[in-house]
Amino acid sequence: VAERLDAIDRGLALVPDAVGLWRQRARVLMEAGRHDEAWASCRPAVFGELVPEELRAMGAVVLHGRGRRAEAIAELESVLQQSPGMDWAWRDLADWQFSAGQFDAALRSAQQLERLSPGDPMPLGFAAAVRLESGDKAGALELLRRAHELNAGYLWAGNTLLDLQIERGELADAAR
Repeated sequence: VAERLDAIDRGLALVPDAVGLWRQRARVLMEAGRHDEAWASCRPAVFGELVPEELRAMGAVVLHGRGRRAEAIAELESVLQQSPGMDWAWRDLADWQFSAGQFDAALRSAQQLERLSPGDPMPLGFAAAVRLESGDKAGALELLRRAHELNAGYLWAGNTLLDLQIERGELADAAR
């Protein structure tokens, strides 16, 4: 951890407003369990009151890591209303919402993620998981087919698709 932080800090000494470096610093500190320092890295003095949205989003990740899940969800939703182009933040938000049982919100977040990453099967997997949780197996099946077409190596989608096809008696499709 110390070596990584030293390298990041050397970069920040050269470019003190490098948002990506501040974000990396926060992640390294958070992974080391140093949440207070991670939080401070999301609010560096160099930005004053105008904290970049990417660092606000990283602050939500730190809050989530501290167990303040509802606050983290609310903060990330607020950030993404202002800056909807952060695909990594939509992925985190969809995951947190799903884990919190906020399935409609998780589905909306997955749809935003799909819009930002149309070739990525993961948003379709999120949406399929939400559909399964709400009992919409037919909707989940269609999403899983699309995810599997995008990436046959996406194991969760492939295995879940196979299970649903077998359950529905679609054995010819399952055999493919």
